[in-house]
Amino acid sequence: MGRRSTGGETVIRVECDPATTEARVIVRCDHCGEQITNGGMGLYTWDEVDAKSPAGAVAKFFHKGTCDPQRRGRPDEECAPWEELARFPTYLSRNIDPVAGDEE
Repeated sequence: MGRRSTGGETVIRVECDPATTEARVIVRCDHCGEQITNGGMGLYTWDEVDAKSPAGAVAKFFHKGTCDPQRRGRPDEECAPWEELARFPTYLSRNIDPVAGDEE
């Protein structure tokens, strides 16, 4: 993996797979810019939020290991809450209402 910072921007993209012409969602590491292809080897982190921060916090995505802020010794990010990337879709789906007409 090359070191290509994304400038701290969360990078979740929808791209077209050239082999199948189907759309797919990809997540890029906020440290190196490379795609995270294994949910068990990726993580996401965010700043603490509470009722006083209604805007919430931006999630940042990283490969586990050398891209992980805790392993890189980033004191400003060491104590941030984090979760394994494989759990992100489940938590995201809890916050999305079904499309009109798709309700069960």
